Amino acid sequence: MWQAAVNKGGSATLATFRLNRETAEREAEQLIDSEWSGRGLPVDPVYIARRLGAEVYEMALQDEVDAMLKYFEDGAAPSIFVRADSAPVRQRFSIAHEVGHLILNQRLDPSGDLTKSDVFYRNPDSQTAKKPEEMFANQFGAALLMPRRFVRTLVNDGKSDIVMANDFKVSLQSMTHRLSNLGLTTV
Repeated sequence: MWQAAVNKGGSATLATFRLNRETAEREAEQLIDSEWSGRGLPVDPVYIARRLGAEVYEMALQDEVDAMLKYFEDGAAPSIFVRADSAPVRQRFSIAHEVGHLILNQRLDPSGDLTKSDVFYRNPDSQTAKKPEEMFANQFGAALLMPRRFVRTLVNDGKSDIVMANDFKVSLQSMTHRLSNLGLTTV
């Protein structure tokens, strides 16, 4: 469990922010409802990142880095850098993962003081995350790209995991992992 100071109506209070799957789901659902409502599938993580005030760039990154979120000391908009030579489905998930860090940082540090000049990376270790913030970012990324209400609807409509992966523009591995985490199966 993480705690963050939250300013409500001018007075500082202490709010509890739990880093768990349900919080990641709820945060992604709220973001989809506020920034993507009525736009259909697939959810565009670049559009979402920009709506949150971040810029997104493709570039050459070190071999072990898929993406990174960078904050700047001068107060410039945070930037997400994604590996230019990654497959589009991997880029989408990496960007959604970094949006998860962006949301997490906004919740834990509403003033923005702690994130100045910090960098957050998505690398192969992120996939088997053991750190709570990496687990949150992974779960958030999956929930953003594959919203559970849409996944459930498509499963109820009899769609296969391959068709759903195509609809959501994610890898088959991501889709099957998401289905498993939601306790759903396809035909």
